Amino acid sequence: MFSKKVFPYIILFVFPLVFVIIGVFIGYFGVEFSTEVLHIFGQISIWLLTLMLLSKYFVKIPLLSIISKYKKEIGISSFLFALLH
Repeated sequence: MFSKKVFPYIILFVFPLVFVIIGVFIGYFGVEFSTEVLHIFGQISIWLLTLMLLSKYFVKIPLLSIISKYKKEIGISSFLFALLH
């Protein structure tokens, strides 16, 4: 039960956050990484918000219908990335 609620948050929030942190430490964003990281957090937030809003229409597509089950998790992850932005 607990893993069913935590697993989507790990995929939607923790993985992108870890990839951004790794990108900062390996120098992917360059010397002025703060503005680039802020833009990436904003873009991730916009993409997740768009995914959440379009999930109503994805119900009709068989492979994408699973997205409608995780609308709450997608919305909370979008809010957290907007908060980091």
